[in-house]
Amino acid sequence: MDSWSKMPFVRIIIPFVAGILMYRSGIHFLAISQLTSILIALFLALGAWLLFLKKFNSYNLRHVQSVLLIFTIFISAYYISHRSDFRNNEFFIGKTTPNSEVEMMLQIDNSVEQKNGTFKTTARAVALKTEEGWQKSEGEILLYIAQTDSAQIPAYGDLIATKFILSVVEKPVFNSDFNYQKFLADKNIFHQAYISDGNWTLLEQNKGNPLMAFALAARNKLVSILQNQLGKTEEYAVVSAMLTGYRADLSADMMQAYSKAGVIHIMSVSGLHVGVIYIMISSLLGLFAWLKRKKWLRVIVVLLLIWFYSMITGLSASVLRSAVMISFIVLGEALHRKINPLNSLCAAAFILLAINPGSIGEVGFQLSFAAVAGIFLFQKPIYRLAYVRNKWIDQIWQLACVSLAAQIATLPFILYYFGQFPVYFLLTNILVVPLSGIVLYAAMGAVLLSWIPGLNVLAAWATILLVKIMNFIVVTVESLPYAVAGNIFVNAWSALVIAMIIALIFAMITMKKIRLIFPILIFATLASAFQWNHAIENKNSSFWFALKDGKQYLTGIKHKQNLYIVEPEPDYLPSAFVLNRVINFAKRNGLKTIAVPPQFNDSVVFRNNQFIAFANYKAITINDYKIPPATISLPQADIVIAPKMSKYYQEKFVKLKPEQALMIKYGISKSSIIDLNQHRDWVFYF
Repeated sequence: MDSWSKMPFVRIIIPFVAGILMYRSGIHFLAISQLTSILIALFLALGAWLLFLKKFNSYNLRHVQSVLLIFTIFISAYYISHRSDFRNNEFFIGKTTPNSEVEMMLQIDNSVEQKNGTFKTTARAVALKTEEGWQKSEGEILLYIAQTDSAQIPAYGDLIATKFILSVVEKPVFNSDFNYQKFLADKNIFHQAYISDGNWTLLEQNKGNPLMAFALAARNKLVSILQNQLGKTEEYAVVSAMLTGYRADLSADMMQAYSKAGVIHIMSVSGLHVGVIYIMISSLLGLFAWLKRKKWLRVIVVLLLIWFYSMITGLSASVLRSAVMISFIVLGEALHRKINPLNSLCAAAFILLAINPGSIGEVGFQLSFAAVAGIFLFQKPIYRLAYVRNKWIDQIWQLACVSLAAQIATLPFILYYFGQFPVYFLLTNILVVPLSGIVLYAAMGAVLLSWIPGLNVLAAWATILLVKIMNFIVVTVESLPYAVAGNIFVNAWSALVIAMIIALIFAMITMKKIRLIFPILIFATLASAFQWNHAIENKNSSFWFALKDGKQYLTGIKHKQNLYIVEPEPDYLPSAFVLNRVINFAKRNGLKTIAVPPQFNDSVVFRNNQFIAFANYKAITINDYKIPPATISLPQADIVIAPKMSKYYQEKFVKLKPEQALMIKYGISKSSIIDLNQHRDWVFYF
C-alpha cells in the first residue's frame, strides 16, 4: 500500500467525516456566527503557520501543524453541515404551524413521476402567504399532486401557487418498517403535502436550472425510446432502471428478486454502468484519427459525455462516485500521472460530502463507497489465496474475488439496513454481472438503432432476449432453498463493531499478526453485548398502535413479547400491505401474535366489543358515522379512535367527554384532538 504522503484525501476524509457525524449526532454547541469566527481564525492561523512561520516548521513541531489542519477540516465539515441544513434557516417552513393548511408558492425541482393516479415530485418553497402578505420561505417538500382530467401536467422548473395541508414526515411505527423519515431527512426533506383536485395554479414555466432541465428532458426521451422499442414490459422496466435510473415502471416483485439474489446493485446506475459508458465513448472517439492528435479536446469530450450521462441518470451517489473517479483517471492519463485508486475514492467522497453533507446518511452512498473500498482493499489479498493456472477459470476466480471483497465490506451495512444476507450472491454475481454488461451494450444499441428500420427490430429482440435470460437466472437463484438468510438485524453500534472486526481480520491476515485475534474476540464480545442490550430494550417496550388502511385503522398492542391484534369490524378486511407490516414486525422481534376478538380477557388486555383496556389505559373504537348509544355509558377513555364519525357527532362527542384524546377525521383546534387526515399511523407508548 502506498504511503500516507501519496494519499492526501485519505487523511482529509477522516476528520471531515467526523465533523459531519458530530453535527448529525445533535451536538450543536455553537451558533453559526461563532462557527464562522472560529473557522476564519483557524484559516488565518493555518495560513500564517505555512506562509510566515516556516522556521517553526521543523520535524519536532510537525504535530502542531497536523493538529491545526485536522481541527480546521473538522470545523469546516461541521460548518458546512450546519449551513446546508434547512432547519437552521430563519425562513424554514418548519417554523410555521405543523400539520396546518397553508398557501404557498413552490418551484418544482425534480422530475415528475406519474403513478397510481398521482404525480410525485419534490418542490422547493419560495414564498408563504401570511396575514401581512407573501413572505420568503425556505425548505424542501415531498409533493403528491392528484391527476385530473385537465391536460395540465407539472414539470421541472414550474413555479406554482397552491393551498394544502403541510405535514411533517413521521417516524415509522415499527422497527421493521422502512424509515422513510430518515431517508427524506438525508435529502433535506422534512415535510410532505398532497394537492387534491387540481388545486394549483401555474405561475411561470422553465424557472429551473437549464442544464438540469435539459438532462431530465434527455432522460425522458431515452426512456420513451426504450419503451417504444421494447414495449411496456418487465424487460423494458429492467433496462430502463439499469441504463437511466428510471424505476417507476419496475415491479416490486422484480426488485425483491434481485435483492434476494444479491445483485440489487444491477438495478442502480453505478460504477459498472458508468464504466461501460466510458469504454463505449473511448471506443467511438478512437474511430476519429484527428481526435487522437488533440489530446485535451478528447479529454474534454470524454468528461462532458460522462457527466452528461451522470446527470440524466439522476446524479446518485454511485454514479457521482464513478464519474469523479473516472474523471481523475482521464486527467491522470492526460498528465501522465499515476492515480492511487483509494485516494481517488476518498477524493470523490470528499467532493460529494462538501456539496451535500446529508449524503453520508444515504444507504446508497454508504454501500457504494464501502463496496468500492472493499474491492480496493480486499480483492488482491483474497485473489492471492489460490493460484489458478487455467486462464478461463482464473477470470471466473477474479470476478468471484471482486464480489467477495465487495460483500465483505458491505456486510455491516446490509445486516443493519436489510437484516438479510443473500446466500448465493457469489453464484449470481458470476453469472449476472458479465451478462448485465452485455445487456447495457444491447440496450444502447437498441437506442442508437431505433431510427433504422429492420436493425431497430433486431436490436430490440436481442435486448429483450438477454434481459429475459438475466431475469430467469435471478428468479431461479432467488427461488432456491435457503436463498436468503433473513431476520439477522443488528443495531448501529453492533454494525460499527462488526466493521472493526472485519478490519482487524484483514490486518491479521495481511500483516500475519496472529496476536490480533485477542482484540477480535473482544470486539466480538462487545457486539454480542450491544445486540443483547438492544434485544432487552425491544422486549420491555409496550405501546398501542393504529395503522391507517384505506378509510379504516388496524389497531393493536405490543406488550413485551406479545403482539395483540384487535380483530376489526366484520365489514373491514385488512389489506395485504398492512398485514405484511404486522407480520414482518412480529417476525423481526420474535413476537407471539395474539388475535383479540370482540370478547377477550387475559392478564394484559380486556376487550368488550368497542371498549379495550390494557395496562392502566382505556381505548374506545367507534366505526360508525354517529355515536353508538352504548358509548355514552362507557368509562372515560384515554384514547378514542373514530375514523368515520361525522363532524356533527364528533363535536357532540367532544362536549360529552372533553378530556380524552380523540382521533377523528375533521380537525378541531384543541390539543387533545388528533386529526387522522394528518397521520398515516399513530403510536401511543405506555
